[in-house]
Formats: sequence, structure tokens, C-alpha cells
Amino acid sequence: MRHQRWAAPRIAVTGSAIVLIAMAGTVSAAASPGPHRGPAGLLPALSHTAVKPSDSANTNEVLTSAQEFAAVRTAPGTSVSANAFTAAAAAAARLGVTGKSWTEVTSQPYNSDAVGYRDPVWSNSSGGAGLVAGRTTALAVDGGTLYAGGAAGGVWRSTNGGENWTPVFNSQSDQSVGALAVDPADHSIWVGTGEANTSQDSYFGNGVFRSADSGRTWQLVGNALTNHTIYRLTFDGAGHVYAATNRGLLRRNALDLTSPWKTVLKPDPNPANSPYRTSFIPGPETRSTRSPTSAP
Repeated sequence: MRHQRWAAPRIAVTGSAIVLIAMAGTVSAAASPGPHRGPAGLLPALSHTAVKPSDSANTNEVLTSAQEFAAVRTAPGTSVSANAFTAAAAAAARLGVTGKSWTEVTSQPYNSDAVGYRDPVWSNSSGGAGLVAGRTTALAVDGGTLYAGGAAGGVWRSTNGGENWTPVFNSQSDQSVGALAVDPADHSIWVGTGEANTSQDSYFGNGVFRSADSGRTWQLVGNALTNHTIYRLTFDGAGHVYAATNRGLLRRNALDLTSPWKTVLKPDPNPANSPYRTSFIPGPETRSTRSPTSAP
């Protein structure tokens, strides 16, 4: 009689490490003295410089625009703590509630194409986007339940084929979603926060969250992964879950929800923590190798 033996699953990484070239610009506080210098608190962020006066005009324009976009969100500092959203949510919860209930009045679908205008050169109008719902970064399916993750809109759930959606992640500390995955072992839904798309308005996450009741309650898995973006979450069928992030490939036991994540692959160690050297792992895949053997 012949028996077939299954070897342990192996992890394979699809994609190679790439070097992040961060966009950073500047507006020198001393270069343009005058009466319209902007809010005083904005100047330290704008003077966090990376562009030199000798740079070309076009490069300077693009980088300055990116820097100004970031500066108004970090002023008067040059970075935002990962705990800022949590603190803001706690402060909002302490505010009093007054007034009557609200009624939704913008329930019509949003057509991102201008119906009466077609521009083949200068814009995306007539590009075919049509009815959109923002930037959806992740999808997951668990039987008849659908989950969708937004770039900055949290997680939504549908149980009727996408006809209606309910937000299930609003109370969490980070609404930027990079990955969704359902653990086939127990049907829990896992959310990797931090949008991993290359975009001027993508935001870091605050870790991986798990729900065992279809999104009604959530638990942070392991340690908070501050300053991480997560491309993908994958279960290997042998009790492990992998997180492909901008800081390498992480792994943990899917049943252990408290111990820290372990980095198992980081092509660029980046000991100086430079923003220009970052290990991007776009996505892991798991596969089993079957080794047939003979037995009497």
C-alpha cells in the first residue's frame, strides 16, 4: 500500500526588497521674508529641509508640494506620534453630547467622472473610474460575509453580497487599512493597519487587530507596529500568520495574541533607521510540498 506524506508548509516571498526613495521637500523660512509667512507653528515643519537651492525648478516644485502637504499635518513638529489618534479619540469620547439625531442626506452614489466633460490630456476625467467609494485597499471573504478595508476609512462588512455595508472598525485607534485576512482555522478576521500604497496621503498603521465575532469587538495582536505599513496577511495552515510590511516579513503563532511579532526576513537591516532605506516585502505566499513515500 502506498501512503503520501505531506511536508511542513514553507514560506516563499514574492517580490524583492526595494529601496524607498522618500519624497521630502522644503520651504525655507528665511528664504522669503515678508508679511505672509504663515502660522508660526508651521515654520519648524517647513524648515525640515531636504531640497537644495540648486535643485531644478520642477523637482523643487514637486517636493515642496509634498512637504507642505505633510507639514500642515505635523506642525509645529516634524512627525506625529502613533498614539495621537488614540489620545484624540479618548478626548472626543469625553465631550458632552447635545442636539437631536442626524439623518443622512448624501446617500446618492458618487460619480467621479464629470458626465458632461471629457478631458483626454490634463485630468483623469473620462478615465473610466465612474462610481467609486474612495481608495479600497483590501478585501476578504468568509462564506457569505464580505469585508472591505479603506485607505483611511476603516473596515466595512456586508452580509448581502455588497448591497449594504456596515462600518465595524470605527472605534479603533487607526483607520488606515493595508490588509485583511480571514483565518480559515477559526474564521476570525484580521486587519493590518497602515496603507501600503505609494501615495502622498498614505498613513502608517498601529499594528494588527483581530476579531472573533465578525468585527463587533477587536483585540490588538501582539505589540503595536508603529510606523509600519502592511501589504498582506497570510496564514500558512500550520498555526502561523505572516505580515508582509515595509519593515520586513513578520511572523507569529496565530493562537498567541500577546507576544511580540518576530521579524523573520529583513533584506535591509537599516541600523541607522534611515527613511531612505526600508525593507519592503510586498507579499508572502505559502505552499506545501508533497513527498510521496512507500510503506508496506
